[in-house]
Amino acid sequence: MPPRTRSALGAEGVGRVWELAITPSRQAPAELVELLMKLWVRPLVLVGIYCASSVASGATAASSSAAMLFSPDTYLEHVRYLSDDSLGGRLAGSEGGGSATDYVAEQFRELGLKPAGVAGTFFQPFEVRALKNLDRDAASFFVPGLAHEPRLGEDWTPMPFTQAGDAEGPLAFAGYCIEAADFGYDDFDGFDADGKVLLALRGEPTAADPQARFGGESPSSHALFATKARVAASHGARALLIVNDSERGQPDELFLWRDAESRTTYDLPMLHVSRVLADMLLSAAGEPSIAELEEQIERACAPRSRDLDPLAARIATGVTHPQGRNVVALLPGDGTSDELLIVGAHHDHVGTVPRMFRSDAEAEIHNGADDNASGTAGVIEMARALACGPTLRRSVLFMTFDAEELGLIGSHRFVDSPTVDLSKAVAMVNFDMIGRADNGNLTIFGVPTGDSFRDVLNAAAEQTGLEFEAPQTAGMLFRQSDHASFYDADIPVLFACTMLHPQYHQPEDDWELVDSEGAVQIVETMTNVVSSLANASDPPAFVKFAPEAEVRRRGRSADAGASDAAEATPSGMPRVRLGIMPSYEDRGPGVLVDSVVEGTPAARAGLRAGDRIVKLNGAAISDMYGYMNALKDVKPGDQAEVTVSRGSDTLTVTAAFPAPESAPAASEP
Repeated sequence: MPPRTRSALGAEGVGRVWELAITPSRQAPAELVELLMKLWVRPLVLVGIYCASSVASGATAASSSAAMLFSPDTYLEHVRYLSDDSLGGRLAGSEGGGSATDYVAEQFRELGLKPAGVAGTFFQPFEVRALKNLDRDAASFFVPGLAHEPRLGEDWTPMPFTQAGDAEGPLAFAGYCIEAADFGYDDFDGFDADGKVLLALRGEPTAADPQARFGGESPSSHALFATKARVAASHGARALLIVNDSERGQPDELFLWRDAESRTTYDLPMLHVSRVLADMLLSAAGEPSIAELEEQIERACAPRSRDLDPLAARIATGVTHPQGRNVVALLPGDGTSDELLIVGAHHDHVGTVPRMFRSDAEAEIHNGADDNASGTAGVIEMARALACGPTLRRSVLFMTFDAEELGLIGSHRFVDSPTVDLSKAVAMVNFDMIGRADNGNLTIFGVPTGDSFRDVLNAAAEQTGLEFEAPQTAGMLFRQSDHASFYDADIPVLFACTMLHPQYHQPEDDWELVDSEGAVQIVETMTNVVSSLANASDPPAFVKFAPEAEVRRRGRSADAGASDAAEATPSGMPRVRLGIMPSYEDRGPGVLVDSVVEGTPAARAGLRAGDRIVKLNGAAISDMYGYMNALKDVKPGDQAEVTVSRGSDTLTVTAAFPAPESAPAASEP
């Protein structure tokens, strides 16, 4: 960053500059020009108000406050830096994501804002559990007494679905790790898996009938890695070792670690081991080879589960979750109020990945200039304007959130563990994709959530000439950005967005397409809104959308988060819907219920927002993936026991799912 100098001009003088700057006039008053010459100087911008070259030449001021308080060029500087290829798409927890947070924190520091993160810093770090990193140097698989030391990448590898961390326990063979009472097959019948590391075959036993629902040419849900992991975990297993079955007819190759698949996590640590290593383990325990055991199971159509005494395994997966971090800074008020407003945007994007819906394509940098370098730049520029203006009655907390693209994780983290007293927050303003104002689709969501929002917003827009839509309902995008986390905490919210476009989540979302002048007009308008709310005698009163209407309008179905049309169709998806909207980030154990849809099995069973689902039909639920996998075993017409933690109590309710004639069933897995 280029250096700048500061004169002896005090806070009172800076306040006078701000006051003169927002006063519409045909010419810059002489007093304003004189004061500007004494202020902080930067090569391009003078306190974000005038270009230094214009002031030095005595140029007249523009008649609008936007031209005086904000510079499209300065705004675009932020967008260009944040969306540069060198940041690699700003994936949460990545090096480029860290560079983005450093940049934002440095901007706040230069503006004189106070650190409001953890331990006197501008940062609130947190574990991004939706992502995993594999450190091969930290990965190990050790079996005391085994003559051969298993080699990573040759004999074994962590599966991308594995839980992070370590595991150890006695070794045992668990057949196919299948519990399928409906088909008369159960690898756990008479076998105790508690506390053990299980070796299990991939796939499922082969049926004589190719059309059979279990063991036929089309595998059943029991053959899925997810189902095996859930079943093993429900029996208390510590880890699961998968070995290829011979029926695959393919070379015995280890499952590749793919970053995209690592975003899914199953119920326990999982390794993929070679058939050669499996034979070494079985031989050391005096047992037949993996091929012989597989043949015995196939011939008898019965399990062959057994302990592999005296062997035990110690596993270090080498898998960890990256660290993300929110950036948090405070502009203190004048001390007459302990309340505050929050202004935020997410700084992360999707990283370097294949194009959306093209998983087989080459990975490309997705720079996310509009999504959401545009919003992050808006937060910085609003902070600049308010920091050099007169002190507001209420404080303003400026934030940029990490891991929004992974499910509002950063804002959820802040609301769950705020670094300030969140009960003092009276409103939250969110910028997400404000860089395409030239498309004429600016929408400001959330106006009905604050009783004074409409009047304040209309007055601010009239002053700047901003045109926008303000839906009276939640709308399909209302739940899709960080303001939703604050809305759920009963805080009134405003969400500015210039809506979707063909470059959304595509590599072409670059800075050249950002309408900086339009974005600056949005930021100026919302700066006036924040200033008015900060100085108002009374804060806005919170108004809640009707929960059932909110769920129907948001364009996402409960439970799966998929569209209603697609909910029942993909192979392997649950055939029923419980009727909850889960929390976007549930750190477990279990799944936190965000809201319950009226008229669904969940509502009829008495589930409530705030319940934490910990078991479904006896299967322990560790996270959303485990919940969805357990739900796959429930059919239309079934009843299922749902165990929830509610406060300090644990209770079990019965959810009844409509029979096929009263509700359309999904295709079989």
